[in-house]
Amino acid sequence: MSSTLPRSIEIVPDHSVSGTDRVNVDAILSDSSLLASFREILSRLDLSEAAARPLTLGITASLYDEGATSVALGLAAALSRVQSTRVAIIDCDLGWPSLHRRLNIPLIPGVAELITGRASEDEALHPTSLLNLVAIPAGRRAQRGAALAEKMRRWLVGFKQACGQDVLVLDLPPVNVDEGVGVLASVADAMVLVVKSGVTPRTELQCALHRLNGCHLAGVVLNRAQPSLPGWLMRMFVHTTEAG
Repeated sequence: MSSTLPRSIEIVPDHSVSGTDRVNVDAILSDSSLLASFREILSRLDLSEAAARPLTLGITASLYDEGATSVALGLAAALSRVQSTRVAIIDCDLGWPSLHRRLNIPLIPGVAELITGRASEDEALHPTSLLNLVAIPAGRRAQRGAALAEKMRRWLVGFKQACGQDVLVLDLPPVNVDEGVGVLASVADAMVLVVKSGVTPRTELQCALHRLNGCHLAGVVLNRAQPSLPGWLMRMFVHTTEAG
């Protein structure tokens, strides 16, 4: 995979309330147009190379506050609405966990306890308000880095084999902030990069694409988009599609 943009740029319209895009599960369920946006994104992501089950989808961004957790939650909610699809969403950001607040579940036990043997998967798996969606929070905060990511990678490989889920959604830290994202991305069958409309610097996006080189990048999601794309992003997109 080259470090240019993939062919698909999927758009989440600006559904923010009071200037925030920190979407929780109740907001998604109460907004049919927002849920429809995530269903449309799922239908357009390039998942042709992701035939394994469970399908493992990694969601990341260049930096914090670009909406990666909101997009991860939205995609997980949309997937769980597909008939009989069992979905688990996992907070892989042990340095700055947030998924538990969006789902109104406890922070502990979670991934941190699982990788150190202080909790079982039955204890860390939490039901959500969606019938087919379960979640594993991050657990106690830990120092991020490659060593922690490798422990998480080994646990994820085992969990994939035994979890009984159809889809795993990994809510990953920003790829330009946490060096361990590349390690965790190796577990994913496909990656999605979230870009915040009008905010993400071009240099940070280019750096993120470079760091994800070698992954199957299923698409870029433009979060909180206005009707037209930023000119520089459109130019990059047009250049990529023309290059084939």
